[in-house]
Amino acid sequence: MSVIFGTDLDDSLTGTDSNDRIYGKAGKDTVSGGSGNDLLCGGDGDDTVYGDTLYGSESGNDRIYGDAGNDLLFGGYGTDEIHGGSGNDSLNGYYGNDRLYGDSGDDWLTGSWGNDVVNGGSGNDYIDGAGGRRPNDMYSSASRGRGEIDILIGGAGADTFNFTSSGAGRDGQGIAYAGSNDYALITDFNKNEDVIKLSRNDNSPFTSYTFTEVTYTLGASPDGLPSGTGIYAQFANNTSAAPELIAILQGVSPDTLNLNASYFQYVRYS
Repeated sequence: MSVIFGTDLDDSLTGTDSNDRIYGKAGKDTVSGGSGNDLLCGGDGDDTVYGDTLYGSESGNDRIYGDAGNDLLFGGYGTDEIHGGSGNDSLNGYYGNDRLYGDSGDDWLTGSWGNDVVNGGSGNDYIDGAGGRRPNDMYSSASRGRGEIDILIGGAGADTFNFTSSGAGRDGQGIAYAGSNDYALITDFNKNEDVIKLSRNDNSPFTSYTFTEVTYTLGASPDGLPSGTGIYAQFANNTSAAPELIAILQGVSPDTLNLNASYFQYVRYS
């Protein structure tokens, strides 16, 4: 195992193929763990931290800590645990079943692929369980929540839960968690301060890249799943199919919510 320390300057620190411990200290650092199960700490300053090699077959189950500053934190492959620390941070788990913690500050948290737990912590956070691409790769597919069950926790503050996909190209645009056997579970939705973003239309390989209208209904969550309000989507080009569950608001009764209220916001893609 290698232990690597940065300086108080702006450092570029890269780990090895083994299990590393890398500490950035002060400065605007770039930290890359390489493969292996790494412990990565950005330290003070606005840091960029990569959990493992993003463009190869290497993987590792990493622990990543942004500490102070406004940090960019990427999990990469593997099952990662990412902590934003203080500051307004951007966290992305990418592949694997990850755990993301925004901690304090107004953070942007993206689970991406896999069954993730995303916890905003304190602050006004933007939480996206299914979005995201590999960095610097406009041709990669964006996760749209298909085959995933993500747990989303806003924490204290006025949080935004995103259920839209703004990807272009082969992954399309529109609704997230639209497939079978997938949904997002929001454990602490508060209609007095939180917002849920939904897409009014959908364009994807599953709709032949042609936009189709989407309508929503609220109802009790299905038997056997956490109790609360289910958000269901119905596609105009397939009205004979049963509405699809995309999210559950745990512990919230359907008769206390209104799809026309300000806590539901709608996006239309073109």
